[in-house]
Amino acid sequence: MYLIDSPRKPFIARGSKTQRCERCRLRVDLCICAECQPIASRATFWLLTHHNEFYKPSNTGRLILSSVAGSASSEWSRQVPGSAFQALLDDSSLAPCIVFPGGADYQHRMISNPLPSDGRRPVFIILDGTWRQARRMFRHSRSTCY
Repeated sequence: MYLIDSPRKPFIARGSKTQRCERCRLRVDLCICAECQPIASRATFWLLTHHNEFYKPSNTGRLILSSVAGSASSEWSRQVPGSAFQALLDDSSLAPCIVFPGGADYQHRMISNPLPSDGRRPVFIILDGTWRQARRMFRHSRSTCY
């Protein structure tokens, strides 16, 4: 899989001078790396990450990536998904769906059962960002892409 793990600019905000673990990015005294063992799962998780999230050192999406084997991350793009992400979407052995709260104005994009009955591997796409960013990502993404 693929993972975008290095921000394009330094994180300069509250907590920027805190010493952090290089792997989990939590404060050194709160590091969870020794406790975090990846588990195998029939389902896969993909993070579709807003570009601002990469600047946050304690991005909780990293916990999913380090906890569930086979998880991946890609940066969200309004116009065109990244080529690696698009290749995963085009894989006919996978059944991707976005995890997002239901809403009346996009009910046509909602499904009632995310587990495929045809043997494809379920893939849960998590929109990684603030609620406001995630809502914008969901509404501005091409519905045919997912």
